[in-house]
Amino acid sequence: MTPHAQSTPPGNPSPITFYIRDSSNYSLEFLIPVTDRLNNAESVALIADSIIVNNDRADAIIIPTDLPLNEIIIYSAKRGDKLYKLTVKRINYSTVEYEYIQKEKNKIIVSRNGLASLAPTFFYGVEGTIETKDKTYGMNKYIDYSVDCHTYLLIGVGNISESEYHSDCDNKKENIVSGILFRR
Repeated sequence: MTPHAQSTPPGNPSPITFYIRDSSNYSLEFLIPVTDRLNNAESVALIADSIIVNNDRADAIIIPTDLPLNEIIIYSAKRGDKLYKLTVKRINYSTVEYEYIQKEKNKIIVSRNGLASLAPTFFYGVEGTIETKDKTYGMNKYIDYSVDCHTYLLIGVGNISESEYHSDCDNKKENIVSGILFRR
């Protein structure tokens, strides 16, 4: 996508002006749905962590940056003889690199990795919640559609001390829900 692009969505006779300062800051899996969802706007600008609709900088949509850029964050939990471990690293404003490992009796039984993009609906509200006996808070969802399983990473909004890993696979036997994982 070029820095200045125009498109005319179906049913909207006037073209939308899209401006993206640096497209390498976002994945296509994030950009395409975001621009589709904002197709009633006259202009949409993506500048760093801000989505500016119709030049309204005061009400810019802020992309979550709770996860630090280029820093490896490790989450894990041990339940009985099973160990669950999720490693994430935010590589740009919309994308995290991840690795999920599940061990049973010190033997790896699940190992998955890839890139996951921030769900483009994040600006409608939180994508899920973490609820413990002490607190409840929202989660941002990152999605990887690149394998036979749709993978969802849930990372806390304003609090990255807990996460969850989910996979929804074509082969239902391979579905995984990690439960709450804690930052080490």
